[in-house]
Amino acid sequence: YVTNTEFFDGKKFSNYVVKDPPSITDKINFLLKPTPNQPSFHPYMPIRSQQLKPPKEHVKLSFINHSSWLIQYPKLTILIDPIFSNRVSPLAFMGAKRLHSLPLDIEDLPTINILFISHNHYDHLDKESVKIIINRDNPICVSGIGTEHLLSKWGCKKAFSLNWFETYPYADNILLTFTPAHHTSGRWFFDNDMALWGGLIVNYQNKHTLYYAGDSAYSFIFEFIHQDFPSIDLSILPIGAQESESIHNHIKMNSFQAVEAHKILKSKQSLATNWGTFQFTKAPIFQAIQDLKTAKETHHISDESFIHLIPGQQFLSPFKY
Repeated sequence: YVTNTEFFDGKKFSNYVVKDPPSITDKINFLLKPTPNQPSFHPYMPIRSQQLKPPKEHVKLSFINHSSWLIQYPKLTILIDPIFSNRVSPLAFMGAKRLHSLPLDIEDLPTINILFISHNHYDHLDKESVKIIINRDNPICVSGIGTEHLLSKWGCKKAFSLNWFETYPYADNILLTFTPAHHTSGRWFFDNDMALWGGLIVNYQNKHTLYYAGDSAYSFIFEFIHQDFPSIDLSILPIGAQESESIHNHIKMNSFQAVEAHKILKSKQSLATNWGTFQFTKAPIFQAIQDLKTAKETHHISDESFIHLIPGQQFLSPFKY
């Protein structure tokens, strides 16, 4: 495909700034570090069918798991990065395994109007989940440049790809903008960074602005996003990378950095994502939540302004009038 983005060299995409990846020594030390004992119980809440009725005067958000979100507006339903499989891996018998049961079966989801995929890593683009939704609902599929080819291959008849800060007009006064993230892409060894990664801004009838960061390291991209979208009502920010900075800070945020992003964005409300379902680090699974509490105290922001939900929990965000 051909693209005119300045962050594409003809074969691969790049971030706004370069962050050094971990060294071989860092990687070896990480592999040798013992994996902590997991708690015997990983909390989640079942989602009942009556909880999935469309809202009337607000936005209803359901945290399904990991980075999967169901976003319901009065006249629009968006499914973000659905992962309903038991593992996130190209191989069914290995890779990070689900730590808790699903809050609901994928067949119990309401009709999906828009399927949004932030990037093509296996924990955000799950082939089996995506194919079920595409075959059932024929949604509009929105992604970064390059990922639309997979979505079309898997049956999506309305696959649209966006560059950073490019907007898809879904309907009158309903706009979806693909935002930059500091991350990578790739599903195998040969396709690293050959599809664009990012986040999503949803402006719903000028009544509500939602921001989903996707998977991202901490970067000055949040300043750019705030410049273009100075009035964000709700942000969904990743907190799951609690390892030493030399391991993950080139592609992921920890809880302290997520709170920094929350402040830069001047988000009225933030919700945590990318935690609690799959174990990717050697940190205890609930370390991200403990660190989020400490970070809020350190930065003197109210506890309720940036909260975490457990998988299956819902949140209502009011419209502005």
